[in-house]
Amino acid sequence: MRKSLTYAVLLIAASGTMVFGEEDIASETVRERMALMEEVKGAMGILGGMAKGTDAFDATRAESARSALQGYSAQIPAVFETNETHPKSEAAPAIWDNWEDFTSRARAMETALGAMDTTTLDGVRAGLGGVGKTCSACHEAYRIEK
Repeated sequence: MRKSLTYAVLLIAASGTMVFGEEDIASETVRERMALMEEVKGAMGILGGMAKGTDAFDATRAESARSALQGYSAQIPAVFETNETHPKSEAAPAIWDNWEDFTSRARAMETALGAMDTTTLDGVRAGLGGVGKTCSACHEAYRIEK
């Protein structure tokens, strides 16, 4: 579990540079997509801070972040449906070439979040490892590192 937790925390930290300067992107589709990923990053940061011990555990706040993340993951297929990109976007063309796989990975994230126990710190830590794996699996296949 410690390895999964470490991996999830590293994933959260690495996502800190995910989106920048989206205000000059003309496409509403791309802007919406990038904004959603920023929301994901923020909610993952809340859970990651608790898991690492840099933030105090708060079950209510953890559940709020988990619930938000589950909602965001449910939105992923809709915001990525249109094959549109921008040089600042990290969305790889493989998303639309492998649409069924991409959407199944979003559903896997949603499922992992549904199983996360936010009533205890140990539950958050255990659940975050699984959620982090779903994020990294999708990013490895469908994210262009900038």
